[in-house]
Amino acid sequence: MPQLERRLWLKLGVLIIGLLLGSLPPLNTLAVGPVARVQLAPGVSPGASGHPQVSGGGYSSCALLTDGTLRCWGRNGNGELGDGTTTNRTNPVSVSAIAGVQMVAGGSNHTCAVLAAGTVRCWGLNQYGQLGDGTTNDRHTPVPVVGLSNVQMLAAAADHTCALLGDGTVACWGGNLYGQLGDGTTTQRLTPVAVSGLTNVIAISAQHLFTCALRGDGTVACWGSNTHGQLGDGTTTDQHTPVAVSGLAEVTGLGVGYDHACALVADGSVRCWGNNGNGQLGDGTTTERHAPAAVSTLDAVVAIHGAFKSSCAVRVDGTVRCWGSNNHGQLGDGTTTDRHTPVAVSDLDTAVQIALGLEHGCALLADGTARCWGANANGTLGDGTTADRHMPVAVGNLRQPVFTAQSITAAGLHTCLLRERFQPYCWGRNVNGQVGDGTTTNRALPVATSGLTNPVMLDAGNNHTCAVLADGAARCWGDNQDGQLGDGTTTDQRTPVAVSGLTDTLALSAGGAHTCAVLADGAARCWGRNTGGQLGDGTTTDQHTPVAVSGLTDTLALSAGGGHTCAVLADGTVRCWGFNNAGQLGDGTTTNRALPVAVSGLDHVRAVSTGFDHTCAVLTDGTARCWGQNITGLLGDGTTTSSTTPVAVSGLTDVLALKAGYNHTCAVLIDGTARCWGSNFHGQLGDGTTTDALTPTLVSGLTSAIAIDVGVYHTCALVAQGGVSCWGLNVAGQLGDGTTTDHPLPQPVQLMPRLSLSGAAPVAEGAAFSLTLTLDAPAVITTTIAYSTTDGTAQAPADFTGIADAMVSIPMGQQSATIVIPTINDAVYEGDETFSVNLQLTYATLTTTSVLVTIVDNDAALVQVFLPVVQR
Repeated sequence: MPQLERRLWLKLGVLIIGLLLGSLPPLNTLAVGPVARVQLAPGVSPGASGHPQVSGGGYSSCALLTDGTLRCWGRNGNGELGDGTTTNRTNPVSVSAIAGVQMVAGGSNHTCAVLAAGTVRCWGLNQYGQLGDGTTNDRHTPVPVVGLSNVQMLAAAADHTCALLGDGTVACWGGNLYGQLGDGTTTQRLTPVAVSGLTNVIAISAQHLFTCALRGDGTVACWGSNTHGQLGDGTTTDQHTPVAVSGLAEVTGLGVGYDHACALVADGSVRCWGNNGNGQLGDGTTTERHAPAAVSTLDAVVAIHGAFKSSCAVRVDGTVRCWGSNNHGQLGDGTTTDRHTPVAVSDLDTAVQIALGLEHGCALLADGTARCWGANANGTLGDGTTADRHMPVAVGNLRQPVFTAQSITAAGLHTCLLRERFQPYCWGRNVNGQVGDGTTTNRALPVATSGLTNPVMLDAGNNHTCAVLADGAARCWGDNQDGQLGDGTTTDQRTPVAVSGLTDTLALSAGGAHTCAVLADGAARCWGRNTGGQLGDGTTTDQHTPVAVSGLTDTLALSAGGGHTCAVLADGTVRCWGFNNAGQLGDGTTTNRALPVAVSGLDHVRAVSTGFDHTCAVLTDGTARCWGQNITGLLGDGTTTSSTTPVAVSGLTDVLALKAGYNHTCAVLIDGTARCWGSNFHGQLGDGTTTDALTPTLVSGLTSAIAIDVGVYHTCALVAQGGVSCWGLNVAGQLGDGTTTDHPLPQPVQLMPRLSLSGAAPVAEGAAFSLTLTLDAPAVITTTIAYSTTDGTAQAPADFTGIADAMVSIPMGQQSATIVIPTINDAVYEGDETFSVNLQLTYATLTTTSVLVTIVDNDAALVQVFLPVVQR
């Protein structure tokens, strides 16, 4: 995979990737398989609850929040906002009766969403059956699409909708006058039908009356209306089944517009074809093109999108370029002048995802906020007005929920997670400083890791931890006896230190006593212990700084295990190296390898995960294969017979994520349940027993898991609402529940909540006012907040009634409480006056903050203005 694609995922923070292809890194891997090569279709944003996304419809927009709910705004004449009305909305409103949303796609007048189980709900205009519920009745709230499951991606257009299924095929429904459903007919369909002859699809995109698909081999096929050559086959003849776009190869992303289309190529350039009356092909002309033509002066692109008569691209540096029609300011450059070559969208330099409607655009920024620009007659931009905007404006009332855990990693006897806005926390065994808080004290509750700036992924090794930063650098901390921290020494580190010479890291994996990284150019580097050849450099010499893995140039992902390493390549095959005493390299032998060797008979792999002396892989069809040691049933094939080549895990389908550990293995399925197998001496399988399992067994009580990771004898899962649950051995507090008691069933991790303070409306002289204290998530245990006041320029009791040693509790399961400042007297006018409200949060540990309150005296009322404070 080329550098530009990799930097996209690095910027997005590898969290979405993990969700699509196998979750996030363990003692073993960041699993990124061939599906992750693509930039997704416009208006379609993959991921699971916990990852914010934006989607553009015709004249409406939607945002998927981190809690799995949807907010939509703009035109609503057909109920496309899903709030049960047909009232246009200039600010975001909640979509009714829908939760656990994984991705959202907006059509011209309808909207669809994929839920956790891979099913689909749609709402809005249904004149042509585009909602897929078997009727042509408009729906103002979500209704199920008939007969769909295992959906991976959606594309919603003017009068039809398409879904990419887990087996690489595509189904479409709705209007079909031009053959846009691809079933060989022009017959309208009220429920999904298969697109003819189309397999190995990894992305789809649709806009008006045609559809395009990206296949795993990097080629593109389109079907439907072809009036302006938008199918790219060199003709203007409509096609009722898919035809190949001429001259395209190594395509990694698609963006379909009204009657034009664009493709992102692996080298970061863009090709477009079709109607060009407004310069939407970006080649500097207005000449229609029936085959792909290069977009001028555009490089380093990581995502491409098409709109009505314009196109936009996201570049690797977080900036956005647009071109084509600009009558409503939809190019975002501050003008309404059409542009025939790309121009920069003003004031956007941290975009992580964009979506385009017909004549507007929206961007999700790195800080979790959203901005929109362009046509706004229906409130499409969500800024509370109906005025067009020629430059991006903030979407009102759309802050992401403050609390979410976004990734989880477990290994050895410690666990780490990333909360939103790049906040790392670790807990458990800390004798080598692997928790990263500057001590060697074991932690039974999560503590913040010190000194990390903008980490986008974490991975825990046996006794060390590593992180990739947003700028591509890497940091490690903890045990360094074998040089596994990569800083050129063998000295343990209690806080993160820089890995020498790594500046363009896409992902890394921390193993038993070695660490490996995938770089943006597809190369791999490893460092640390090398007694079995696990560094892959052809030697068995330990290395204290990164060395190149020999012969790997197109690495998609890798996984460092106890004493071996495996990598997924761009062609979907797997290479392994290192110790092979139990056949964990999968080459049919038990011979150690200091250079990568191919795993026998294995292809179409999307993720790989290495344990101590076994390895597992997830295939693109959702099944799993394992190989190596099997004494405790690690391979999940119903036996205890080790295997030097891959064997199928029994009864396991629809796998979303899989992690191999020391002596057990676990998987999350698309339906949100989890299965574990192997050793269960400490309850690490999560079924409530301590009985080993030779085939996958259901983890009890877990119904909305989206990621999983395994340590030596414990397991942790990330759930759709951003919470974390762990089970198994807890001797060092690695379950994060505040105890050291083992648990054979999932227990919630007691994350330190954060506390926000909001104020009351203006009050009259002498009146009391209240403050609302809000936790960022419902309390797992009863949370106590002590509060008091401290004089500033306002003095108690002359200006306000002071409070000392007051207390309020937020019970388990609740989220807010109210405190009252009894009286504001302000007897003597002194201009603007201030005092502090001091809060002390008790939640197994103590955290203190002060909030500054400003009193403005206007002789009629007192206005309280509270500075925004979030307690960490």
